[in-house]
Amino acid sequence: MMSLKDNTSTLHAKTRRELVNNWFDKHPRPWEIDCHWFSFNDDNQNEYNIYVYFAENLFDWYQIRVKCRKASIAEYLNRLLYKTTSQMGIEQIWINKELFLLRSSF
Repeated sequence: MMSLKDNTSTLHAKTRRELVNNWFDKHPRPWEIDCHWFSFNDDNQNEYNIYVYFAENLFDWYQIRVKCRKASIAEYLNRLLYKTTSQMGIEQIWINKELFLLRSSF
């Protein structure tokens, strides 16, 4: 398993998708995972969908999935957030139009 500090941008998309799926597989209470979904448009009519996966009272284990209309927007968010998320111990994975922010306490 990769450490949180590893840069996943050079990994093949299938490997990056496996990292995202592993978050669910290794979750200590997968039956309690809930999802909150948010959708909005910015001033340029770019649509964003944000999915937050979490389990109640397990605050150090969550996944945030940001789905953008264009891959270039997801790439921009990936670069914009990288320094902050890496300092917070959040694994960041960009796959095409999606950006995943993963936090797990394993």
